[in-house]
Formats: sequence, C-alpha cells, structure tokens
Amino acid sequence: DPVGDVGYSTGSTAAPPYRDIVSAEIRQKDGVFTFSMELAAPVPERPDLPPGVKLLWWDWTWSNDLSFIAAGYPFPPGFFSHGMFYLNVIWDGTSFSGSFIDRRPLLTGGAPLEVAVPFSVERGVPRAFVDASLFDNPSTFRFFIQTWDWPAVAELGSFSYFQVDVAP
Repeated sequence: DPVGDVGYSTGSTAAPPYRDIVSAEIRQKDGVFTFSMELAAPVPERPDLPPGVKLLWWDWTWSNDLSFIAAGYPFPPGFFSHGMFYLNVIWDGTSFSGSFIDRRPLLTGGAPLEVAVPFSVERGVPRAFVDASLFDNPSTFRFFIQTWDWPAVAELGSFSYFQVDVAP
C-alpha cells in the first residue's frame, strides 16, 4: 500500500504514520496463524488518541467464503459486510488488547463470537495470533487490512467508526 495515502483521524488532524498501512503478512505454523502489519512508522508504546477518539484498531478482515455477507457487529444491524472474521490489535488509551470476531452466527440470527487473542506490538509492529481451528483452518482466504478510529461517543455496533487507512 502506498505510504502517505492515510486519511484523517476523527479529530480532523492528519493521522500519524503509525496508522498508515504499508503491507501485511500472514503466516501459519503449528496450527496458529500470525497476522502482522507493516506501517509507515512504528506504533509507539503509548500512542496518542486523537481528540474525541476512544479506540485505535489495527484490523485484519477476511472471509473463507466469497459469498458470505452479513449485517451487524461490529457495525450497526443494517450494515452489511463480506468480512466473516475481524482480528484486531486495539489501543484504548491505557493498554493494548487483541480481539477476534467470528461473524458467522449473524447469518442465523445469533450473536457474533468475540474472544480475546494473544497479540504483540514488538518494535512497533502490531501482530495477532489466532488458532486455525477458530476459523476452520482454511487453505486460502481473501483478506484486507485497515486502521480505524472509534470515537469516544460511539459504541461498537454503531456506524460511528472512521476508517483511517485500508489496503490491499
């Protein structure tokens, strides 16, 4: 992804380069997928939250089934997305966390499965680790990566997020 194509944060200021996606890598070893994201600059140990923002997300979204489309979480009930799975390294202003969201239950009226996952932000590179069994150990899948801001007034499941950068 080209350096410098990052948008603005919700605070209406230019997003910092650690929100600017350059590339991504996915590896599998011993039944665990490792997702990593190269950015235009390393993620600081304590990133600044832009004014009015409560969460920064470094996100990998993918689907094992190209026909998948479901409405709902982490978006509002009427918003459809082809993403079956969302994997995030999240900064909340105090600490980092890792989250995996399985949206498949939305197709049958169920609630999505959200679980904490191991992650790291070593040398400024966000990485998250997911057991292949959580998403049926696919041999291939389609994915893209994003960085998002979630405003302080918004809850997950709302349409108030702001996409800072997206790639393939």
